[in-house]
Amino acid sequence: MPRYLILRLVSIFPIALGVATGVFFLIHLVPGDPIDLMLGESAAVSDRAALRETLHLDEPIVKQYGHFILSLLQGDLGQSISQKKPVFNIILSRYPATLELAVAALMIAVTLAVPLGIFAALRHGSLSCCFKTSLPQRAHSVDYRIRSAMGRTFNRRDYYRDHLFMAGTGTTHDSRDLQS
Repeated sequence: MPRYLILRLVSIFPIALGVATGVFFLIHLVPGDPIDLMLGESAAVSDRAALRETLHLDEPIVKQYGHFILSLLQGDLGQSISQKKPVFNIILSRYPATLELAVAALMIAVTLAVPLGIFAALRHGSLSCCFKTSLPQRAHSVDYRIRSAMGRTFNRRDYYRDHLFMAGTGTTHDSRDLQS
């Protein structure tokens, strides 16, 4: 058991490095200039150059990656573009609600799992037992999680506002227009 625990703890580092590397390169795949988002397109050229130098965006991507990893190791997650506050502070401010939600989910899971487990043990081999034991397996399957994540993503009001309304016209897409 101690060997397994040590291996799991040591494996955190390559996994964290892989996730950080993936995040870094995904950020660079997003189209558009982050300077435009931060300052706006009407910003002065000197302001743009100063911010680009501050954020190390004028350096090669390898050096940018080095700055990114070094900042992460120091606990600096950067500034939020939209809220103009440190990302670490934003995460900390949301942490109590996240913890409350996790505890509530755990309580619901335990409240349902213990009685279902007792029932399944008492009626081992019956049809109702098979149903009750397969339900948690389906609930934890990867397919279910992907579908629920997609449902949460696409059931946002912003999605409907942005995708069902034509940009700049204020009119909705008409199904008759799509058929022609």
